[in-house]
Amino acid sequence: MTSIAKGRSMVRIARRTIQKQKEGRIPGWMSSEKRGVFVTLHEFPEKSLRGCIGITVERPVIENLRTAAFESAYHDPRFPPLSEREFDKVVIEVSILTSPKKCGFQDLKRGDGVIVKNGLNSGLLLPQVWDTLSIKEQFLNVLCLKAGLSPGCWSDKKTSFFKFGVEAFQEEKPNGKVIRTE
Repeated sequence: MTSIAKGRSMVRIARRTIQKQKEGRIPGWMSSEKRGVFVTLHEFPEKSLRGCIGITVERPVIENLRTAAFESAYHDPRFPPLSEREFDKVVIEVSILTSPKKCGFQDLKRGDGVIVKNGLNSGLLLPQVWDTLSIKEQFLNVLCLKAGLSPGCWSDKKTSFFKFGVEAFQEEKPNGKVIRTE
């Protein structure tokens, strides 16, 4: 389990990466531990999504953290690049992924992060998405659509599922105290 101190370090490094500042000293575990990482930006205080990019390949945490932070702020195709004016109005959340495990759709439950694959198409929803899509079939249909597949693809025998967990840390307010959220 990742400590709140480690979570605090990750969120601060994500904020400095977005600001294009030097991070300062990088804790050794971030270079040696290999995990997938997502960085999510929320507008404050509305909490609406402002950017979310992740890296599922298990590389050193610091590499994935820097890439995901920068990409979520400046290259999420759903949003224009984050402006300097907006920067002080976003809350940063960092999610560290556990290794995905293959499963059947019947094994999925509220609170699981899920990856769907069918042919060359794939999509991922973080466990936090269950807060807005609490009905399993609705969650799976949105996941299929995100992967570029038709709703209901989850019942196709050619569709594969992988579930994972996250440890998530988020600022309470922009550049504020960091708390564990998952």
